[in-house]
Amino acid sequence: MIPITDVDDLIEEFVEQKRYVEEEKPYWINLTGGTRHSGELRYELENYFPEAHYREAIDQAFREQAEEKLKTDGGTAFLHQDGRRNRVYYWVNPETGAALYHTEANGEEANPFFGSVGEAEQFLERQAGEDAEKFEGYSLYEARIQKIEDAVEVIMDQSGIDDFW
Repeated sequence: MIPITDVDDLIEEFVEQKRYVEEEKPYWINLTGGTRHSGELRYELENYFPEAHYREAIDQAFREQAEEKLKTDGGTAFLHQDGRRNRVYYWVNPETGAALYHTEANGEEANPFFGSVGEAEQFLERQAGEDAEKFEGYSLYEARIQKIEDAVEVIMDQSGIDDFW
């Protein structure tokens, strides 16, 4: 079976297959009995549709789609796990405002922060290699991390949900 991750395509296939089974597909005849122990010969008409399998695949596709939308920007989870670590370091060229990113997410540069001066210096050394001149304008900056607010508060405020409480 080929995995289908596009939810709309999967739902469309589900609806079409269910319609086909209910309206066009010929029935199967299911015979039981007919022996001395099982009694008279009995039959049932059956038209099987694997609805549970489709629903499971649709649920999985929804989960995958939600996970894809919630992907982070390349992540620096370490920045917020330790209450004592409240500083990050990053390379910036003050003349151009350009930062050096060391992580990529979804094909775009995502993370300029380092957990220590040593990590930042090692990254710059690896990047510079033979072409050190292009990094001459950069300086290492230190920033303090301080939580300002939670996203759920912003979303609730903007949607007017608080007006109904």
